[in-house]
Amino acid sequence: ARSEGRRRQGDDDDDDDEGNRGGENKDEDEVKEDHFVSAEEKEESLSSSEEVPAPPQPHGDPSDEEDAPRSNVVNANAPKLTKVGYRTEPPMDVLETMTDRELASVHAFAVVRPGYGRVDWLGRVDLRNVDLDKDVRICERTGPPSVEVYDDDDQGANPPYGAKLNREAKITLERVGPTSNRPTPRELANFERRVKLSVREIGATHIDYNPNSRIWVFQIQRFV
Repeated sequence: ARSEGRRRQGDDDDDDDEGNRGGENKDEDEVKEDHFVSAEEKEESLSSSEEVPAPPQPHGDPSDEEDAPRSNVVNANAPKLTKVGYRTEPPMDVLETMTDRELASVHAFAVVRPGYGRVDWLGRVDLRNVDLDKDVRICERTGPPSVEVYDDDDQGANPPYGAKLNREAKITLERVGPTSNRPTPRELANFERRVKLSVREIGATHIDYNPNSRIWVFQIQRFV
């Protein structure tokens, strides 16, 4: 009986030891966990208290003028057009605010006189300091519809071939037809033959003539 009691007491002691060891391990885990949480909180606190400088704002390429907002200031080198009844493509208010670099290479440029005709230049055109009032005339003379670019009598002042407006262009003329109000089919056919012949005489290329709309389209390599 005493031996059994000792065993029970020994068992109780062993249980107490295991319980103590378990308590110690639990305390160590809690300390580690507390230490881990404290470090995490400390790192979060440090990161939130630090001020992150704002990234530098890009200044852009000053030479990239096309991406910059267009100025309302009129470029002194822009082309001039004040004649009533004329307009340009692109419009004059756009051309006037272009930079010199843009004016030196204008794409799809045209001078239009609605109801009379138009000139569409092919390729890019240098429009710096171009006087459209003086240099382009669409149906301004009496007689058959015509287009004049530069003055044939002032050859010394005209630009060479390929420069400014003296380059390849497509010309459209309106109101081109027989003088008769009701021309016969024969008269229309004769007039169309004369139109094609006149194109060859000036070294141009005939594109189209519509006797019903009386619109004539041809292409020219140069003006002077």
